[in-house]
Amino acid sequence: MLDSKIVALKVSLILIASVVAVEATAGFVANSLALLGDASHAAFDAVATMVLLLTARLGAKPPDVDHTYGHGKIETLGGMLGGLMLLLLSFVLVYESASRILGGNFVVSPGLLGFSAVLYTMTIDLARIIVLRRAGSSITVKTDLLHALSDFGSTMIALLGLVLASLGYYGGDSLAGVILGLLLGYLSLNTVRRTSLELSDATSADLLSKIRETILKTEGVNECRKLRVRRVGERVYIDSKITVQGDVELNEAHAIASRVETNLAMLIGDVDVTIHVEPAVELRISNFVERQVKNFTREIESVKDIHNLKILCLKDGIHLAFHARVDPKIDLIKAHNISDHLEKMIYEKIPGVKDVFIHLELYQDGILKVEPLEDPEIIRKIYWILSQHREIKSLKKSRIYVSEGKLHIYLDCSLDKYQSVDAVHRILSHVEEDLKGVFPNSVVEIHSEPV
Repeated sequence: MLDSKIVALKVSLILIASVVAVEATAGFVANSLALLGDASHAAFDAVATMVLLLTARLGAKPPDVDHTYGHGKIETLGGMLGGLMLLLLSFVLVYESASRILGGNFVVSPGLLGFSAVLYTMTIDLARIIVLRRAGSSITVKTDLLHALSDFGSTMIALLGLVLASLGYYGGDSLAGVILGLLLGYLSLNTVRRTSLELSDATSADLLSKIRETILKTEGVNECRKLRVRRVGERVYIDSKITVQGDVELNEAHAIASRVETNLAMLIGDVDVTIHVEPAVELRISNFVERQVKNFTREIESVKDIHNLKILCLKDGIHLAFHARVDPKIDLIKAHNISDHLEKMIYEKIPGVKDVFIHLELYQDGILKVEPLEDPEIIRKIYWILSQHREIKSLKKSRIYVSEGKLHIYLDCSLDKYQSVDAVHRILSHVEEDLKGVFPNSVVEIHSEPV
């Protein structure tokens, strides 16, 4: 691919150099600013093509000790210098053309030489367009192709000026020179602007948006943070932090980063991607807060354990709510003091906590004193509730106990083996809700088996 690119640029350079010689000679002989202006445009393209040819070679060099990002900026710098040269030439062309129009004392003699030069230039421009279109999609080849297309357009304007001059309207040549000068000025300003932005590592908002969208659409990515993008020659360098679930294993985190790199390569092409993987911020906060709260409760002898810990990250800070199981032998005053002491420790030692809600419960050693219950009416109601859920294929086993006035219901149910775990969880949750609606203040546990 590199050889065909260089060959195409060499052919383009030879062709455009011949155009400079022919049009400059014809312009001086015919006294045509339109031809001289087009020759200056062709000269700029010749310089630009030489820069592209040089940078095609230099840009292909791998990064080294002095250029860790490669050598692509050389191409950008050459493009800026070429744009400044073209801008200067456009000012001169517009000034000379305007002076001729205002002065009025000029004669343009296009003659056969002038028309021959224009027709030759148009033929060469078409040849360059054909050669460059067949050379592939390299950025340097695309850039030179745009130059060839602009050459063809400017030559058409020069031809219009010569036609008007040959019809006796000599101002047409100067008018074409002004138009061509303005066109070249516009193109050069765009070139200077684009290259200066690239040299300063500026990136378009549209490109940033597409990159961020591609990263966030990658499976497993929660957030895209600190996205940095820079272009060095043809290559785009992307550096970004992504967050993933904190319980993701190292191999999976690496796989997620690899998927991001693949998706960005599909979006941009020649890209160098560095992805830093971090656990999600909320999960890091949650894990830290949970560890701290559990550490605090271990320091209080009467607090046996905590459960149902809810950590809410709101705009004003962190809100906590949890159940604390305490020794059933302590009185209410001591239980209240424990709660106050625990809240104080949390406020003082966990930054950002704005609200704490603690629900105290009696601690049980885990061994319930229960009595089996065989009540036909309860069994009938359980069967009736299960029958309302067609996903439940059968009730394989049921155990019902009573402990301290509370009903404990344990069921083994069969469900379709092709149901997903998520679907089974939703079904059993609905069944539990219905059972607790009929048997308030009960404990319901349902075990599922495939069938």
